[in-house]
Amino acid sequence: MKYVFMGAGPIAKKCLEQYLNPENEAKLPVAIIADKDNLSIFKSSSPTIKLIEINSTDKKEDAIKIIFENFRPEFIVSVQYPWILPSSILSLVPNGAFNIHNAKLPDYRGHNALSYEILNGDKSHISTLHLMEPIVDRGNMVKSEEIDINEDDTAFSLWKRSIDSCVSLFHWLVILKNYKNVKSLQKPIIGEGKYYRKHDIHAAKILPKDADQETLIRYARAFHFPPHEPAYVLKGNKKIHCVPDWS
Repeated sequence: MKYVFMGAGPIAKKCLEQYLNPENEAKLPVAIIADKDNLSIFKSSSPTIKLIEINSTDKKEDAIKIIFENFRPEFIVSVQYPWILPSSILSLVPNGAFNIHNAKLPDYRGHNALSYEILNGDKSHISTLHLMEPIVDRGNMVKSEEIDINEDDTAFSLWKRSIDSCVSLFHWLVILKNYKNVKSLQKPIIGEGKYYRKHDIHAAKILPKDADQETLIRYARAFHFPPHEPAYVLKGNKKIHCVPDWS
């Protein structure tokens, strides 16, 4: 089993830490393409793994393509990898490129899905394992995990609980070796859904001027994700922030 792990952030870190579990019998990836924090996990413990550090400005596509051409991995696992992979890289893996998207597809393509789920009054949150295509958050679905959205959940508390769902999908795919069964399990994702751009959230945080108490609470919950700015009401040029206080 040869594969490449690509990811960034805390959820990717939780997935990578699965490899440090002594009970894990799955082989290590041939390469890890990730942010600095995630690479640090493996720099001392696994010197044979090829490591490429990514950031918010440099895709390093040429270096990444060389990795795939040299190692010929069977598949890719992406966990919140910040860049869209081109067809020239996706075509180099015979068993597919998998992405763990922490939201329901196609309803919540893009960014900040948990905030919009609460804002829209959803009752459950779904994490999705799907095959990657050159268009973001497209490709057939392989498996999903669902949890309830509680009445007192904020985007932050829901995100913390959803991490286990993402790690569970990763464990199922890689450590339990279900990547071999994908052809029989995959199914198309029906519909266009909606794509939420990363910077759309700034305008979404502004409360309607006629917001009632229920709306105030929903916005406070939806945009509570420290250290990011919470929801707010505009009074002239001033912002009055709205945060949940369950006391």
